[in-house]
Formats: sequence, structure tokens, C-alpha cells
Amino acid sequence: MEKKVLEGIRVLEWGMLQQGPVASALLADLGAEVIKIESKQGDNSRYIKIFYKQQSGLHNGSTTYFESCNRNKKGITLDLKAPEGKELLYKLVEKSDVFLTNFRPGVPERLGAGYEDLKKVNPKIIYAYATGLGLRGPDKDAALIDFIAMARSGVMNSVGNAGDPPGFIQGAFCDQIGAICTAFGVVSALMARERFGISQMVEVNLLTAFSNLNWINVNQYAWTHQEIERNDMNSPSNPLSNYYHCKDGKWIMLGAYLPKFIKTFFTLTGYPEIAKNEKYSTQEGIIEDTVMLTAKVREILLTKNRSEWIVFFKANDFMMGPVNTYEDLMNDPQMIENHGFYEFRFPGREDPVKLVGAPFHLTETPCSIEKIAPTLGEDNDEVYTTLCGVSKEKLANLKERNII
Repeated sequence: MEKKVLEGIRVLEWGMLQQGPVASALLADLGAEVIKIESKQGDNSRYIKIFYKQQSGLHNGSTTYFESCNRNKKGITLDLKAPEGKELLYKLVEKSDVFLTNFRPGVPERLGAGYEDLKKVNPKIIYAYATGLGLRGPDKDAALIDFIAMARSGVMNSVGNAGDPPGFIQGAFCDQIGAICTAFGVVSALMARERFGISQMVEVNLLTAFSNLNWINVNQYAWTHQEIERNDMNSPSNPLSNYYHCKDGKWIMLGAYLPKFIKTFFTLTGYPEIAKNEKYSTQEGIIEDTVMLTAKVREILLTKNRSEWIVFFKANDFMMGPVNTYEDLMNDPQMIENHGFYEFRFPGREDPVKLVGAPFHLTETPCSIEKIAPTLGEDNDEVYTTLCGVSKEKLANLKERNII
């Protein structure tokens, strides 16, 4: 059996939707035992089917969203408003290393599950608090969801073609980078505890996390105090850092961003008069004629199918890549051969599903996905009897009284 870097670490996740649950899923991929705590109604993402119109045929009416965010976990239910529910939580905290939540600021504290509350129960606990807008500031108590964080971070003004309305990226990108940052913060805090013997709170918020993802643009503004201009595909700063249609209607992205590549491209494609023009040895010269050069590149790329251009450019070591559809991505050998996907069989589906795995690969302690998301309260009996010392009789009583 392969070693896991977080083997022996127990994480309690009291989260919902994506930012908190994906963070704990990544920790589970690394070998942590993750116990997901839900109310008897369950995480809202169990029932959300509004993101995509396609049906996925999952077991028990589960959603692809919930399954993607909650792999590798045990699942329990608990009423934290009830005194006995709080008592069970504290028993779990005593035997855990990390408590992770992404509920709205103030909610954990009102229920006796804030950092100071749990630190009294377990002084060594790492408390990860993933929020929308942080724990300070005038809007700290405001509700926030992924696409609002995207708007507030400024990134929508960098998406899409120049002249179009601000662009939106579908797929909860803010939540995902927030989750990755949260997992990174937890691992860092665990390392600090091991080295320095300290426990602490890990604070992550969507606005800061997504602004960090966009830090090249944000930092550029900090230097110049000028708003970032979106790419204009008809008049880019460099025609060879742009995307184009090929003969078969498929798109290709060129990434030859330095002036010297103008000479290379037009030499390879048979336009020596452009290739030899010294004006295009500088960025300023390229920008001056960018509309003409872009039109010429577009004309050239329309003469071959994308697959032909890919073979041609690879043979000449010219930077480019396909603008993949999701079907293209699922069959991309680079994703497949570099551990980008894992396959899993889900109840109710005949064929295994190929899903995106962890965003990193460890050669000696690799991540692994071994369990589908838990059904609601699936592990109540095991967790409460083994970790909390609850008898079978008491367990039945707790269920009757809707504590679990």
C-alpha cells in the first residue's frame, strides 16, 4: 500500500457548496481522513441541478456537483443547535487535527463552533475559515457567491474581446481557487504545528484568492494606475499571441510572444518580405502595424486544418496549442499521461467516469481517489461509536430525537 503524506491526519469539514468541500477533498486525496458534517437536510449542493441542463444519471438523485466536491470523505449528520449535538462535535474536535468551514462569518460563532470555542476543546486544532469577503472590513458579514467574487475582483474586465461587455467564466473558478488556497493554508499550518508546536487559524476568502489568481493584471495596475486593456483579437499587441480560426473551423492559439517570432513565423509560412522587415524586430513596430499583420496571420491560418497546423508548428518548434473543447481535453494525451484524470465507477452508471483529479502529482506519496461522495449520514454509526464512544442504544435515541 502506498504511503500518503497526510495519513493519520483527521479533518472535520463543516462546509457547503464548493470552497470548503473541495479544500477538504484535496486533503483527502493526500491521505487525510475527512469527516463531512452536515445537517439532516444536507449540503445544498446535494440538490442543486441548475448549473447544467444535462442529466448525469447518478445514484439516489445525487448531483455531479456534489460528487465532484465530496470524493474520498466519510459523511455524518449532526444538529449543532442542540446541546447534545454540540457535545458530539466537541468530542470529534478532541480527536481531530483540523476543523474546516466555509459558512458565513458569525454562523460558527453563534453555534459554539468558532475558533476560540474549538481551541478550548483542542488547543492543537488547526481552524480553517474559508469565507467570501474575509473576517474584517465593512462587508465581512455580506453573503458572497462565486460569480460575485469574480465581478468584484476585476477579472471580468479582462475576459472576452475588447469592446464587448465584461466577460464571465462559467464553472465556479473563484470557489475552486479559494479551495486550493484553503488546502494549501491547512497543509502550511500543519507543517507549522509540527515544526513550532503552534496551532492557528487559516483565513482564506474568495475575493483575495481570485485577485491572487489575477495578480499579474492587478499588480500591473498597481505600477501604472491604468486600467488593463482587454485583448482585441483584430488588433492585439502581438499577432502571434492571439487565437485564430483554421480551415476546418477549429481554433488555434499562438503563443509566440516575443518580437523575434514574427520573423520565424513569416519565414516558415513563406512571406520573406515581412520576415525581413526590421521594423518588426521591436514591439513598437509590431504594434504600429498590428492590424495588417493580424489580418495576414488570419489569412494564412485559414489555408490548413488545425491538425495540419499543429503538425507543422510542432515540427518547427513554434509555440502554439489547440483551443480545446471539453471533449478535446478529455482525450488530450498530456492530461492523460500526467495524472490529470482519474476514473471511477458510480452506482447507476454502466461505464466509469473520467474526472479531473488533484492539481499536483507527488511521485512518492501520490494522491488517490478511492471513494465516491458519501450519502447523507452514511457514516453516522461508525464515527459516533468509534470516535465519540456512543453506544448503540444512545445512537438509536439520538436518531429518534433528530440530533443525528
